[in-house]
Amino acid sequence: MLVAIDDQGGQALAADRDLEVMTVEDVLVMAIEFGHFSTEGDVKNVYGKLRKFGDGLPSYAQTSLAICYKDWRGRQSEES
Repeated sequence: MLVAIDDQGGQALAADRDLEVMTVEDVLVMAIEFGHFSTEGDVKNVYGKLRKFGDGLPSYAQTSLAICYKDWRGRQSEES
């Protein structure tokens, strides 16, 4: 079973019950991999909007989203 939880306490509780936890960052990485963002700026903008609802979310710079987007974009260029 997979559970999407952005609250760290909830994530720990779910993990204690052997549930696989999916974070906000995980969902955005999946969206990047599915090509749902035209630019890294779009990713950053969406993440910024989500941070307004989750005071525990790290800054964009502290996530791996920029690297994930650049890796994805590089793979797209190689396939062209």
